[in-house]
Amino acid sequence: MAYAIVAQREGNSTYRSRALALLEQAQRDAPEDTEVLLYLAELYRTGEQKDRAIPLYERAIAQDPSQLTASVGLGGIRMERGQYREAIRLWQDALAKNAGLPLVRMNLAMAEWRIGDLRSAESNLEKVVDGNPGLAAAAELLQRLRQTPRPR
Repeated sequence: MAYAIVAQREGNSTYRSRALALLEQAQRDAPEDTEVLLYLAELYRTGEQKDRAIPLYERAIAQDPSQLTASVGLGGIRMERGQYREAIRLWQDALAKNAGLPLVRMNLAMAEWRIGDLRSAESNLEKVVDGNPGLAAAAELLQRLRQTPRPR
């Protein structure tokens, strides 16, 4: 796992390759180890192997419903693929466990905006801005959302 941490932090392809090899072996040896699943899934996700990350995230969620990483990571993949409702469900799950994740809440708001749930998107962006007044991106998104024409 140390190789995975360094590979992610430094973008080092040698460490990334070593981390993948070690984690893939560890996953075969201990398929119930949620931490191994998460590190491997994160490497796959950030290495543009999202199809390989998805089942690992799903297994991690099934094995340890209390963890956050899988819900957040899988939510990101679902959002990128236009599966907004599934991303919303996953991010709501993560925020129910830890409400202090402003970037997750911003992503949730964006997914809600994309499905047309402007009220929920605005509420979530307000929470981000209220809790993180220095986060300019959230304030800008909230301003843009408030300028969006609303259905009557």
